[in-house]
Amino acid sequence: MEAGAIDPRTIRLVGGDVALDFVNTIDEGVDVLATAAGFAVWADRVGLPSPARRVPLSEVHAARAVLDAVLRPLATGGAPRPADLRALRELERAALAGATLVPGGWRFGDPLAAIVHAATELIARGRLDRLKACANHDHPCDWLFLDDSRNGTRRWCSMEGCGTEVKIRRLTARRRAAGRGVS
Repeated sequence: MEAGAIDPRTIRLVGGDVALDFVNTIDEGVDVLATAAGFAVWADRVGLPSPARRVPLSEVHAARAVLDAVLRPLATGGAPRPADLRALRELERAALAGATLVPGGWRFGDPLAAIVHAATELIARGRLDRLKACANHDHPCDWLFLDDSRNGTRRWCSMEGCGTEVKIRRLTARRRAAGRGVS
């Protein structure tokens, strides 16, 4: 997560899944999707369908909160609360009610429905052992991502951001310790 990365046109997309990138749209406590226009810009940027209707911002924020409540415990080795799973199931039911079944999958009438469906697909069919939260706890970064590394040991949302920051902090601490004769 990068300081100042609050523009929906420029926020880093490091989740590896649109549902995770959606959850990650709160950056250092700043809501990247603070406006309906911001959500539309972000949705277009990640290749989601143009909305058949204007999605109310309250629905966007409520859906993101539900996805976070379900996905975050899974990323940190826990289990989501049954009430949060029920809320996600209701969101998915509404998403599919407005979708069209086409060869190869579903076509959704609005981006929020596509995001909700992506989240349920991730939970139902994804490799949840690869779902992780960024290990940059000093920053603090709380972004979620799919670990696509060969051996499954990725620790940070991105090497360019949090990974580099953590490594620089560790190097500085080692150099300070070496300067004082501490090993």
